[in-house]
Amino acid sequence: MYSSRTGSHASSRHAMTPVLFEPNHTRPRWLHALAAGPLLALMVASGGARAETVDAMPGGIKLSAKGFFTVGVAKSVRVRQPEDASAQNCNCFVTEYSQGGIHEDGRVGYRADSKLGLQGEAAMADGRYSITGQVVARGARDGKVNLEWLYATAQISGNWTAQVGRKRLPLLAHSETQDVGVAIPWVRLPTQLYGWDIVNYNGANLMWRGAWGPLAVLANGYAGSETLKNSPYEAIYANDGNRTDTRWSGIRGFEVAMLWGDVRLRAAAVKARSSYVVTVPEEQPAFYDGAPLRMSTLSVSYEPGPWTFSAEGLRGDRRLEYGLDKSWSVQAGRRFGDVQVVLGHSAYRLVPSEPGSAVEADAMSSVVLRWDVAPGRAWKLQFDDVRDKSTGDMATGSRRLVSITYSGVF
Repeated sequence: MYSSRTGSHASSRHAMTPVLFEPNHTRPRWLHALAAGPLLALMVASGGARAETVDAMPGGIKLSAKGFFTVGVAKSVRVRQPEDASAQNCNCFVTEYSQGGIHEDGRVGYRADSKLGLQGEAAMADGRYSITGQVVARGARDGKVNLEWLYATAQISGNWTAQVGRKRLPLLAHSETQDVGVAIPWVRLPTQLYGWDIVNYNGANLMWRGAWGPLAVLANGYAGSETLKNSPYEAIYANDGNRTDTRWSGIRGFEVAMLWGDVRLRAAAVKARSSYVVTVPEEQPAFYDGAPLRMSTLSVSYEPGPWTFSAEGLRGDRRLEYGLDKSWSVQAGRRFGDVQVVLGHSAYRLVPSEPGSAVEADAMSSVVLRWDVAPGRAWKLQFDDVRDKSTGDMATGSRRLVSITYSGVF
C-alpha cells in the first residue's frame, strides 16, 4: 500500500483484547503476552519448558517466567486485482499493521504469523510490589526482539493498583493479549479493527478492581507517550524508501470493563497528539507537527455455555491529520468438546477530511476451526475472504487467504 506526503503527513488506517477478571479483590485473568530470539531456534527449544517460580533473591523475592509461541503458515488462494488504473498493485495480505507483518501473494508465508515471547516477573513475597518485563521476537520483524512491557506494580490497597513503566495501550478488548495465540479465537486479530501505528506507551496508570453489587468492575486510567523509530506501520504505506519516526505525545486514556454473569461490557478512549519525522533518501529529515487524535471503543460479549457472541467497534477522529476511521467486528462461535468453530465479519472505512480524496475501505469474512489438543496448546485453521472497497490509489484488490497455526504457552 502507498501513501504520498506533500506538505503534510498523510497516513490512514485502523487500530489495535477480552477483559477477564474476577470480582472483589482477585487479580484479573488477563493472559498477558510474554520472549526472546533467535525466533525459530527458541521455539524448538521451548517446546518442553515450563514456567518456574523460585525464592532466589534476598528478602524472599520470587522470580517467575512464562512464555508463549505461535508457528504459522498462510497462502493466498485467490487474488482479484482492482480495475482502476490508479490503484496500487500491493500483492500482499497485511497480517499485523503495527509490526509490518505481510504475506506475499502466491507464496506460502510462515514468518508474518510466527512469534515467540517470554515474560519475567520479580515480586516481593507478599505480592505487594513487583517488576514485570516482556520481550517478543517476531517473524514479521525478521526475528528482532522487541521490548513490549517493562513496568513496576504497587498494590496500594485491596482495590487500588498503581503501575509505572512501559505497557500496551489498552485501547481494544484484546490489546493486552494480542500476541498470545491461545488467548484469542482467531489465527490473528481482525486487521480491520486492530492495526494502529502506536500500540504501546511509556507512562503510568492507576487501576481499581472491585464489585458494585452483582457487577465485577475494572476501571483503569493512564497517561504517557511513545516514540516509534522507523515505523513498520508507515513502511507498509510508503514504497519509496522513506523512513518515518512516529510520536504520540500527551497520551491520556481510560478503560472501564464490567462483568455480569455471562455478559461482559467494555468501553475505552484515548487522546494524544501525533507528530512525525520523515526521512527521504538523500534529503534532510522533515518534521511534521501532527494534530490531536481521539479514539473511542466499545465492546460486548456474551458466553452462555459452549456458545460465544461478541461485537466491538472503534471510532478514530484524526480529521486535522487525514480523516475519520470507523471499524467494527462481530463474531459467533460454538465449542464441541476440544473443538471450536468461529464465524466472524469485520470492516474498516476511512472518511477523508478532504472531499474527493481516495477512500480506503475493506471488509473481511472469516471462518476459524480451533482444536485444543492439550492444555495451553491449540491448532487453528482459518479462511479469510477480504473484499477491497477502496477507491483510487488506496485500492489494492480483494483476496482470499488460508492460514494454519500452532500456538502454545509454557
